[in-house]
Amino acid sequence: MEALIILAVILSVYCIYIFTKKPQSAVFVILTVVLINEWFIKQPLSVNIGINFYFTDGLAILLFISSLFRMFFLGEFRNNSIVWILFGILLFISLYTGWKINGSAAGVEFRGYFSYWACTLYFINFEYSKTTLEKILKVWYIVNWFLLALFCFRLAAELMHLSITAQWHDPTPGTKYRVINSATTNLFGVLLLWFFVRNLVPEAVKPSKTLTVVYLVIILILQHRSDWLAVIAGIASASLLPGIKVTRMFKNFIVIGMVGFILLLPAVFLGYADSFLDSINAQAERATQFNQGTVGDRLKGWTSFLELWQRLPLLYEIFGEPMAGSPGGLKHGLHNFYLQVIARTGVLGILLVTFFYLSILAKLYLNVRRFPEDKVYYAFFFMAVVFQMVYLLPYYQETNHAIILGIATSLVKRRISSKELGANTKDNSQYFLKPPTKKTGRTAGIGSVVNYFLFTLLLAERLES
Repeated sequence: MEALIILAVILSVYCIYIFTKKPQSAVFVILTVVLINEWFIKQPLSVNIGINFYFTDGLAILLFISSLFRMFFLGEFRNNSIVWILFGILLFISLYTGWKINGSAAGVEFRGYFSYWACTLYFINFEYSKTTLEKILKVWYIVNWFLLALFCFRLAAELMHLSITAQWHDPTPGTKYRVINSATTNLFGVLLLWFFVRNLVPEAVKPSKTLTVVYLVIILILQHRSDWLAVIAGIASASLLPGIKVTRMFKNFIVIGMVGFILLLPAVFLGYADSFLDSINAQAERATQFNQGTVGDRLKGWTSFLELWQRLPLLYEIFGEPMAGSPGGLKHGLHNFYLQVIARTGVLGILLVTFFYLSILAKLYLNVRRFPEDKVYYAFFFMAVVFQMVYLLPYYQETNHAIILGIATSLVKRRISSKELGANTKDNSQYFLKPPTKKTGRTAGIGSVVNYFLFTLLLAERLES
C-alpha cells in the first residue's frame, strides 16, 4: 500500500511538471479520461476512499496546482480573468456553507463545478502560438478517431441486436441509436465546427469534405437534440463574423450535402437507412413539442425553480444556496447550467458568468476583424463558445468545456504568439487536414469513399446472414 502511495505521489509530481509546461498534454489527458469514462458508461472508474474519487477529480486538482504555480511563480497572475476568479470564490463560499449544513454531500456536488472552473483557470494561464493550437486540435482529432471507433463498434452491435448493447442502451423510447452520451458527443461537435470554419475562411487549408460529412452524419444518428441545436447555432454564428460570406456558407452546405447523399446511397438502396431516418425524424418532432416529453418536463422544472427562487431570503438570492441543498426547494435536478449557477452562486454568480462568456465573444469578434492573419483560430473559438453556451441551456458543465473556454479567454487577453512558428505558417498546418499534393489529396478522398462502400457492403452481408 505504501509503495502505491509513493508511486501515486511521484506520478502526480511528474504530471504537474508536464502540465505546467505543455497545455496540449493536459488536453490529451482530459479527453482520454472522457473516452475512458464513455467506455465505462454506467460506472466510471474510481477509487473508494470513503467517497468515490474519480479520475476527473484527481486531474482537476493537478491542473489547479499547475495553475497556481504558473500564476505565482511564472508571472501569469496578471493575465488571469478577475471575473473568473470571483466566480470561483463564490463557488468555494457555497461549498463552505454547504459543508457546514449538509456535510460531505456538498463536496460531492462541488466536484463538478471545481473541475470546470479549475481546468478553465489552467488553460487561461498559457500564451498560445499557432503551433501549440494546432497540436491541441490534433490531439482532439486523434482522440475523436478512438471515439469514432467506439461509435462504430456500438452501432454495429445495435444493428446486430447483440446482448452487449444493454450496457449503453438508452431506455428512452425512440432513441435506439444513442450509443454515445450527449456530453461525449460534444467532442464530435467541436471537431465538426473546426472542419466548417476551415471551409469558410478563404485563407485556411481546406479539410476533407468526406470527413465533414461523416461527423455530421454521426451527430445526426446519435440523436441528441441539444447537440443538434448547439452545432446549428455554432455554424450559424459564423455568419456574424467579418470576412465570412453567407454565400460561401451556403455553397459549402450544398457541396457537403451532395457528398453526404453519395455516401448514404448504399444504405438507402439496401434498406438500412429507413430506421435511422424514422428515428431522426421522431427526435426532430419531439424537439418542437414544448409541452410534453423531456423538453416539456425541463421547461416546467425551470419555471417551478424560478417561482420558488423568488421566495428565498435575499441573501440566498444574491449569493446562492449552500451546496447539496435542493435548488429552490425542488426535488429534482434543473438540467440547466445557468439556473444551477443561480442556485449555487445567486444573481451575482450568473452576472459574472454571463459577462464572462459575452465579453469573450465580443473580443473574439474584434480580433477576427483586427488580426485577419489569425482569423481561422479566432473564428473557430467564437463558434465553439457559442456552441458551448447553447449546449449548456439544457445540460451541465463538463471538463472538456473548460478546454475551449480557457483557451478562448487566453486568446482575447493576449495575441496569438509567433514564437514557435517557422517561416511558412501554412506548412505548419495540421497534417490530417492539409493534402500534401493535389494528386495525393484526391487519391485519399477516393480511398475514403471506397473504404466506406466496402464497409457498408460487408455490414449488409453480415446482417443478411
